[in-house]
Amino acid sequence: MDIGSVVDIFSSGGLGGILGVVGGFAAKLMDLKKKKLEIQDRLSMAKIQLQEGEAERAHELAMFGKQGERARLEGEIQQDIQAGDAFIESIRGASKPTGNQFVDSIKGAMRPIITSILMGFTIWLTIELWEAVGGLSAFDKTELIAIFKNIVNQIVFLTVMAVSWWYAARPGRLGAK
Repeated sequence: MDIGSVVDIFSSGGLGGILGVVGGFAAKLMDLKKKKLEIQDRLSMAKIQLQEGEAERAHELAMFGKQGERARLEGEIQQDIQAGDAFIESIRGASKPTGNQFVDSIKGAMRPIITSILMGFTIWLTIELWEAVGGLSAFDKTELIAIFKNIVNQIVFLTVMAVSWWYAARPGRLGAK
């Protein structure tokens, strides 16, 4: 084969067609690869946006949960305040005169009457027991010391309770709205 035949073959229409098809096919492959890369990029971006959206929704849900918890706690605090206010009002109402002199005098006399009855019963019971056991001579010294300690402890308890009750029952700043 001479050089002219080789040039004829390479410059023939058949080879031009083949090279055109191969070139076109290569261009299509390159376009497909380009499109595939674009689709992969879009898919990656969509995944990132999806993750961002999920993170944003998770954050919003967490914030909503915290706001709900805050609202619940504020509601509980408000209920406690209202219960305290209602308790204060009931105490104020109990100490206010009713306008009926008979009812107000009975209401005012109840504490002294109950106290007098209880003190009278305690004194009567002590006298009865004193006579039943034969007085202090029925006890030995260690029992008398134990009784003395018990009496002192009870007196201190009653004194502290009464004084603290009296001061706690006084109207203060909280009761003076």
